[in-house]
Amino acid sequence: MGIDLGSMVKGYATDMIVDILNKYNVLNALIDLGGNIYVKGQNIDNNNWNVGIQDPFDVTYSNIGILSLSNKSVVTSGNYERANHIISPKTGLPVNGELASVSIVSTLSIDGEGLSTGCYVMGLKEGIKLIETIDGIDAIFVTNDKEVYCTSNIKRNFLISNDEYKMMGSNNEKNN
Repeated sequence: MGIDLGSMVKGYATDMIVDILNKYNVLNALIDLGGNIYVKGQNIDNNNWNVGIQDPFDVTYSNIGILSLSNKSVVTSGNYERANHIISPKTGLPVNGELASVSIVSTLSIDGEGLSTGCYVMGLKEGIKLIETIDGIDAIFVTNDKEVYCTSNIKRNFLISNDEYKMMGSNNEKNN
């Protein structure tokens, strides 16, 4: 067995690219390192960037919804592209829980790397509970039942665009 830190490297590399762009006073940019997204400044229309959250059940890479963001990173974890690659530290087996994906919205991409996988392993109730305690970090949790749970600060910036998904409250019965 081995540990692959490749996903953490993408977060680190994204943050280094942002540092370089800042050093050279680049105001607006979109960085995509294999699904790790960072949006800097504004898009060509002088609006926030629109970042799609992938439908974990659709192999055509359609979205379940759109986030409107500026100067933020979006990192998603789930077992939908590489089945069974996230291992539970409790059982040593692939995670097969209630979640299809977890997307973390943060200022630093490396924060999203660890938190997206960690929250995916933790599950919906504990994952939301954790993220709600961390300033400047938000999350979108997608269940296998196609329910979407957002942390309180990001819900106003996320619009579901796929009728198969239902927005749930962040403080409803599943989270208490």
